[in-house]
Amino acid sequence: MLKMYITTPAATMFMSSGEHRMGNKTPEVTVKDGSVRISIGREDISLPLQPLPGQLLDWFIRGRKEGYESLLEGRGPGPLFSRHLPVVSTTGEEGPFSTRLAHKGVGFLPQPQFLEEYIERHEEVLARTKELPRDLSLQQRLETAAVLHDNPGSIDPGLLGSLEIFAGGTYANLMERPLASLLFTDPGHGYRSFQLDCAVEMIEPPDPRFRFLQLARGLFERDPFHVTQPGVHCAYLFWITGIHDKTPHPVDEKNVRHKH
Repeated sequence: MLKMYITTPAATMFMSSGEHRMGNKTPEVTVKDGSVRISIGREDISLPLQPLPGQLLDWFIRGRKEGYESLLEGRGPGPLFSRHLPVVSTTGEEGPFSTRLAHKGVGFLPQPQFLEEYIERHEEVLARTKELPRDLSLQQRLETAAVLHDNPGSIDPGLLGSLEIFAGGTYANLMERPLASLLFTDPGHGYRSFQLDCAVEMIEPPDPRFRFLQLARGLFERDPFHVTQPGVHCAYLFWITGIHDKTPHPVDEKNVRHKH
């Protein structure tokens, strides 16, 4: 399979030709000039990208930082999980119940110009702590993970990434229709909740974005709060095209039809 990766100041483009190793319907997803084009069968869909606004970006960052502090203090991931494990919804083309729901670990990626810098930082700390007991290396690994969130200007606000380990129903659906919705819900603070609609790009080595996501998971691969699963099938890039606030709120009784 031939692949070509082109980095531009605006975005990173992905083009592929040939068949995917698990099928011949490889989705075509191209990001350019602030929009994403998706080919589904004979249909081409173009959607404008919608980067996370500052307030929502800050919500994600705060949750991750609080989670890192909770881990360091021995209290488990805490707020990290609500920002890291959304429900991912995908839909296939056949059957009455083709929708698949799955929790996937997702995270931010650096902007293209900062990508190699963060890859090198992750590789260095993993090499340095490889022989140390997990408890002794945890602070160094958490500090490395936190660097990206301490520098929000380095984050690509229009993109989230995830590793695909199982290649089950979600993967099969995305091979047919590379579209997904992600639902994040905070168990506290009024159950604040957001849905992100995304075009989904599949990537594999040698794409450096795949390498970064693999390293980001590798920082905590063998910690007790993770399911150890070093084998990775591919990675997903979730390009954000829609944002919906799903936070529950009171409804005025005059809007309830059966009350009239």
